[in-house]
Amino acid sequence: MEESEIINQIKEKKKFPEDVKSKIISQIVESTVSSIIVYAYFIFLELGAKNIHNNIYVTDLKVFSVSFAVLAIVFLEKGYSNKNNKKICMGIEILIVAIITMLLEYCALYFLPKYRLAIPIFAIVYNIYFFLKALIGIRKIKNEYKRNSNDIKEIVKRKYNE
Repeated sequence: MEESEIINQIKEKKKFPEDVKSKIISQIVESTVSSIIVYAYFIFLELGAKNIHNNIYVTDLKVFSVSFAVLAIVFLEKGYSNKNNKKICMGIEILIVAIITMLLEYCALYFLPKYRLAIPIFAIVYNIYFFLKALIGIRKIKNEYKRNSNDIKEIVKRKYNE
């Protein structure tokens, strides 16, 4: 076996197969969709703050926070009963949105001038979270693939055994 063949085999082993690429793409799409949904929610909150009377708006925030809390509990229960970590993480993310909505409710009541700054800040922080989550997920998938397909040692052993 020549050295160029070994180098070509190593290069082939370093390429990601289609199933790993599809996992990476699904991770990116999932984080992007979640980010867009949460960002749209915060945009609607901002529009509501501008166009709805404050008392009605606070009532809407209460309804949203309770709805998100109930949805989070459903996801946590389903994830826990099925031992599905993805649903558990989703439930925690939804619970955080519910808590942020509750915080925004009190900001709207007591700190109305600063409230207009709070919504974009929460939206940006949450989108940074989804971006970092996607990066960490991609890194985890790549490392798992590299760990499971470490055939380079095998190729080198064959070379020296010949």
